[in-house]
Amino acid sequence: DINVGHLNYSDGIFNVCPQRLQRLYQRIKHYQRALARKRVANGRIKGTKSKNYAQTKAKLQRDYRKVANIQHDLIQKFTTQLTNQYDKIVIEDLDVKKMQMTHIASKGLQRSLFGYFRQVLTYKCDWYGKTLLLADR
Repeated sequence: DINVGHLNYSDGIFNVCPQRLQRLYQRIKHYQRALARKRVANGRIKGTKSKNYAQTKAKLQRDYRKVANIQHDLIQKFTTQLTNQYDKIVIEDLDVKKMQMTHIASKGLQRSLFGYFRQVLTYKCDWYGKTLLLADR
């Protein structure tokens, strides 16, 4: 699945990219374009000293922080749900580096947070005394 926006598990599908995150991604894209235009003034790179540039950069940083908070909250809630429901959890040991062939696929893979999901699930399984097994590729 190239456009990874969900995690499949035995009870169904967990959506990693809800509507509010998609809106934030669109806004981030807009602010990045605006910053790129503001960076160059009259053919020279002087725009980074302007007040408008600083305000747009602050908005972009705010949205990045919101995205990170939403993603971490989703992963924390999902892993807690998994550890509460199951005594033994099996996940596939993915080779994410090789999966990132194109920039389109890599963006979806990075947004789905496979590495962070595995890290949180590992420590929560240890914390709650559950078993986590890694299946081969």
